[in-house]
Amino acid sequence: MKKKRRFTLLEVLICLAVVGLLSALFGIQGKDLLEQRRLQGSINLIHSEIEKAKFLSLAYRNDVELVLIQKQKEYYLQMKCDEPAFAKMKALSLPGIIKVRGQKKQASSFQLVNFSSGTLTAVFPCTLYGKNKLCRIDNKASFTTVDQNNF
Repeated sequence: MKKKRRFTLLEVLICLAVVGLLSALFGIQGKDLLEQRRLQGSINLIHSEIEKAKFLSLAYRNDVELVLIQKQKEYYLQMKCDEPAFAKMKALSLPGIIKVRGQKKQASSFQLVNFSSGTLTAVFPCTLYGKNKLCRIDNKASFTTVDQNNF
C-alpha cells in the first residue's frame, strides 16, 4: 500500500503567511490605483458633459452652463439650460475629486463653462484635486493632469 503525501502544519502556515503578505501589499497599491481611476473617470465625465453642453446649445440655440457644486464632502456637476425639456437634468456625482479651486479661492459652487448658441462664451479656469493627482482646466477648456508629487 502506498502512503499518501500530506501537507504538514508548518507548510500550510508558511503558505498562508505568504498569501497574507501578498494580499496586504496589493491592497495598499490597489487602493491608490482605485483613487486614480475615480479621478480619471470624473475628468472624463466632465469632458463629455462639456461636449454635450456644446451640442445642446447648438441644437436648441439656448444658453447652457455647467456648474460644479459641492454638497457636504462630495462634488457634483450640474448642467443648467433654458430649454424646458432639459430643465430638470440630474446632477452627476464626481467621486474622485477632493476639492476644486478657481483662480481666487475654493468655492462651494463654481461655474465651469458657458455656451451660447453653440459658441463657447466663457470658461472659468480651475484645478480639480484628487488624492495624488490634480487636473487643470484652462480657459480653452483643455485638460492637463499632473501628479501632485511632481508639482
